[in-house]
Amino acid sequence: DSQVLSAFMACPREMELRLIRHLVPVKGVSIGMEKGLIAHKGLQVFYELMKDNVEFSVRKLAALQAMREYYPTLDKVEGEDVEDVFRTFHEYCEYRKNDVFQVVFTERHFRFVAYEDPILRIRVILTGRIDLGILEYHSPTIIPIDHKSESEHWFHSTLSNQFKIYALACETNRLWVNRFGFQTSVKPEKKFKREDLTFDAECLEEFKHEILPYYAKQLLIAQADGFFPPNYTNCVKGHWGCIFSDRYDGGVCNQPKHIREEKLNRY
Repeated sequence: DSQVLSAFMACPREMELRLIRHLVPVKGVSIGMEKGLIAHKGLQVFYELMKDNVEFSVRKLAALQAMREYYPTLDKVEGEDVEDVFRTFHEYCEYRKNDVFQVVFTERHFRFVAYEDPILRIRVILTGRIDLGILEYHSPTIIPIDHKSESEHWFHSTLSNQFKIYALACETNRLWVNRFGFQTSVKPEKKFKREDLTFDAECLEEFKHEILPYYAKQLLIAQADGFFPPNYTNCVKGHWGCIFSDRYDGGVCNQPKHIREEKLNRY
């Protein structure tokens, strides 16, 4: 899936620790992540009922109820966080109440063969789950939509592995990024902006037939050698730091191997 591919491209060692050894922080996920999960639950119900042609106010109330039932299952969010999500969801629904399109699916899983080389015996299977798929009334092509909750305005691009994989899954060259912003000082038209990304057909073909098989081969080599090399250029970028970098708990990847294993067990 796109998470495995992107993690391996960024840093094979981090990918091994997170996605092969399945190491997660003892502290758990962030509050921001949990707020995003609550918002996604509401959006799923809201658009699932839109697919069934349910009236707007009923869809909104049902989505809010689903969020109320869901947030107690999370660990980090507290009253103020939950209020922020609900307030933002109210604002989002009012801003998007006049949307005109046909919902085809919500939260759809996919799995398909993107590349196959019978000589090298390599097959690349792409998997994932798309938040929302819609039809515009003037077009027969499904447009995949990815909901992105954010506390600051992120830049989204067709270079994203996730977005390219979604486009291939829907056999389209378009994708919408549906922003769900928690910023209080930003106007709705910006924090709920819907970005229409268009992919070049040749770039998607290059991704399928050159980039995917290249990284599949590199992954097979790493697995065969039992060595996932670190990419130190990915440790710290601006205010962001890899969870295994020396920004957290004195660092893991900057330690000798035997100490690294001890710290991984501890943290």
